Amino acid sequence: MEKIINQLKNKNLVILKKDELEEIIFQCEVVKEEDTFLSGKIRILKFETVIIIQEENTKDEIILRLFKSIADAEEFINKRLQTYNNMWDGCGCKVNYYEV
Repeated sequence: MEKIINQLKNKNLVILKKDELEEIIFQCEVVKEEDTFLSGKIRILKFETVIIIQEENTKDEIILRLFKSIADAEEFINKRLQTYNNMWDGCGCKVNYYEV
């Protein structure tokens, strides 16, 4: 987990294979979990004092992002869920999972 945290601190975004997710979640506290109904679950994970968003894209990649606070992470999730909601309504919008 320390290696991933160091990568996040340097890049703000880490992409993992789907089978690596279980090891990450096992080591973290799941603070919040929401089902996107389009692209798996999106979670706020906490490892010691580090706050991470974990989401899955349509390529079955796991994307981790570092956040300064749980409030910032919750805001990110709310915006992401709103985008998914808009997608259900046929807005034609897409999620850029690689945006930092």
